[in-house]
Amino acid sequence: MMKGKKIDLKDVLKSDKGFLEWMRQKVQSEEYRALKIKAEKGPHPTVEILYDYILDWADSEDAVEDHIEHCGICIEEVIRIVRVERELQDILLECADTPLSSGSL
Repeated sequence: MMKGKKIDLKDVLKSDKGFLEWMRQKVQSEEYRALKIKAEKGPHPTVEILYDYILDWADSEDAVEDHIEHCGICIEEVIRIVRVERELQDILLECADTPLSSGSL
């Protein structure tokens, strides 16, 4: 990851390794620590706004992404949302692969 280059947070969240590397680089800067203190004081996006962000349903993502990048409280919620969405996707794929019995309709 290059310094000064805008990183797409949603791409970072696709893998645990990518997320951990991104976080390691972020937390080493003084600027990040100052922004983290400010972001964690709030206000925070609602859970609905975070879901919209993760699912690409948000009209404007820049402010949400800037907040999430510096707020441990919201990044924990985003990680929870990503896990729920992954589990839901797995369940739906499993259901799609399971044939219906004739008595279940």
